[in-house]
Amino acid sequence: LSQTFNGLSDKDSYPAIALATYKKVAGEATPAIALGDVTNDGKINAVDASNVLAEYARTSSGDGKGEFSDAQRKAADIDSNGKIDSLDASRIPAYYAYTSTAKETPKSITEFIKTL
Repeated sequence: LSQTFNGLSDKDSYPAIALATYKKVAGEATPAIALGDVTNDGKINAVDASNVLAEYARTSSGDGKGEFSDAQRKAADIDSNGKIDSLDASRIPAYYAYTSTAKETPKSITEFIKTL
């Protein structure tokens, strides 16, 4: 597995799920993902909210299994209540709207959530 991965010329285009699987199998630690940034692209926005809502739908129906990694689950649980739900998904665009209109340096998402 390591030889295959190390032989790739463009590791940046390697699918995130495959990369996470490789790191898990290879014993590499998975880095933490910032709260709210489930896509781990450095931005907290509607794409993250959409992904959280989709994960909530996956875990709420059928076999109850989601697709998020442990790090993504932790990043998606905005209110830290141990579950991913629609409230978590709704808080992400609220934070994005706040950061987009803030006149001063915006609060962290953790601080912002405390004001709700």
